[in-house]
Amino acid sequence: MSGVDAPAKQATATLPVFYAYLRNSFSPYDFSVQLCSGAACAVLLGGKKWRRARIQKFSKGDSVLVDLVDKGTENIISICNLRPLLKVFGRLPPLAMRCRMKDVNMNDLAAAKVNDFQKLISSFGGLVRVELADVSTVPFLVNLYHPTVEGRNLGLSFYCPNEQAGENARRRRWEEKLARMEGNFASDENSDEGSSDQLSSLPDFVLHLERYSFL
Repeated sequence: MSGVDAPAKQATATLPVFYAYLRNSFSPYDFSVQLCSGAACAVLLGGKKWRRARIQKFSKGDSVLVDLVDKGTENIISICNLRPLLKVFGRLPPLAMRCRMKDVNMNDLAAAKVNDFQKLISSFGGLVRVELADVSTVPFLVNLYHPTVEGRNLGLSFYCPNEQAGENARRRRWEEKLARMEGNFASDENSDEGSSDQLSSLPDFVLHLERYSFL
């Protein structure tokens, strides 16, 4: 069966084709998944597409909650749609991480704000800068920033008054830090100009020594 050898030589695009052949050549019992939380597997979605997943927990009956590692979402599927994941596919890192915005309560979001946020993200072509704020739990907590404007947090409209005040304070501190850094650079340039004038009065052997800057 040539289809079995295909995944070892090709990319993950062969995953649906491979399992399509596999399903017709072996019995479900021969390829039954070890039913334990955290096990990597392949899942059949909609009767058409195979996706990489990780078993999260078992629900009532024959249902299983899985984490679709390449989409960053969860799904409940039937056990009969699980297959073991070959090593060639398991070695590849996940293509998505489950995240949510820090200090944003989904239950407090108004539809109008969500629509405005979606339009804002679309105006950037769907590209934003992501700061991992907390990775101790899943989903990870993140802050979303403008792709080109330094320090512009895209979640300001979602924050409660106290949280927004804290975010504004963090932004002010960051701007003050940038200003201090620019001031330090300017003073360093001035000091370099002054030191070059002083060098002319030093003996010749001093001028030939390397100058080191200790930070």
